[in-house]
Amino acid sequence: MTVILSWNIQNGRGTDGVMSLERIAAAVNAMGDPDVICLQEISRHLSLSEDDAAPDQIAEISALFPGYTTIFGAPSRPTTMAPNRDGNSATRP
Repeated sequence: MTVILSWNIQNGRGTDGVMSLERIAAAVNAMGDPDVICLQEISRHLSLSEDDAAPDQIAEISALFPGYTTIFGAPSRPTTMAPNRDGNSATRP
């Protein structure tokens, strides 16, 4: 059986407002030994604090899970959608 852990980590920010990927990794490790770890809301070079730091959270989390292969999927931004000629569905303009 494959064990998958999926978690929206909100850029590593806890309910106390502290951002710590180390704390996220410790929590993941405390949950067991998943085969696949899926973390949502993790960023690469996004300014996440008032000090304008733009960390590479992918590199940081990869270092915390050395036995795993990291695959990063960049987020997509919604675009304006226009109706098709039939008016029933949407396509990109």
